[in-house]
Amino acid sequence: MIFLIKILVLIFVGFVLYFVILRFAPKKALKHRICPKCKSKNIGITGGSQVTMLGAFFPVEHECLDCGYTSIIFPEKEE
Repeated sequence: MIFLIKILVLIFVGFVLYFVILRFAPKKALKHRICPKCKSKNIGITGGSQVTMLGAFFPVEHECLDCGYTSIIFPEKEE
């Protein structure tokens, strides 16, 4: 019984620490892909599925929805 109470206390302390760290962690800047041709932020993913399980191994082709430029490499800009 005491073992179970210790485990529950550790879980509770873990959750509290997790939320405190999330609250005071520095916020990351948002990154947006920009078209190198027309400088638009209106970028989509070409092909069928937007999320693939092997996306880390196979590059995803992006397309500018304004000018139609397609490429694997689209620069990202922080805002």
